[in-house]
Amino acid sequence: MRGGVVASCRDQLAGQLKRDYVRVTPLPDAETALGLIDGWVEDYNENHPHSGLKWRSPREFIAAQTTTA
Repeated sequence: MRGGVVASCRDQLAGQLKRDYVRVTPLPDAETALGLIDGWVEDYNENHPHSGLKWRSPREFIAAQTTTA
């Protein structure tokens, strides 16, 4: 069961990266794309709002959980 959850989360992240970053970025080759992935993931975690997190980024959500705990 756990493997299915991990695969689902991984697939969802891959789909969102494609939708929000890959499709709007000129990528002349694979090397360019690979060089941008870390920045995309950082932006996704720092700035990208998520409906499941009450429209906060993952880092904002974690920070709110930490301050209320």
